Amino acid sequence: MYQSKISLVDLVKFFIYDAIHIYIHQNHGGEFLAEKSTLDWIALVLVVIGGLNWGLFGISQDLNLVALIFGYSIIARIVYILVGLSALYMIYYATKK
Repeated sequence: MYQSKISLVDLVKFFIYDAIHIYIHQNHGGEFLAEKSTLDWIALVLVVIGGLNWGLFGISQDLNLVALIFGYSIIARIVYILVGLSALYMIYYATKK
């Protein structure tokens, strides 16, 4: 018998895509997409990744999504910095009109 294994990374990618897709189409009918710039979307995705990473780390200190994907490298450090900057941008985005 053929058995396929789904990695944790694939599962998280699917969850992020599915959650955003459902939210956009059920609650905003596509209007939600038009309101955001490319920078808004990048920041939103990075903040979601950061939030999921902290949630996984909170559940088990052995689960670190960023380290799982990139290892403990300079790329991982850059991702952490970008997540932090995205959080600051989301504060600005939430207060702008």
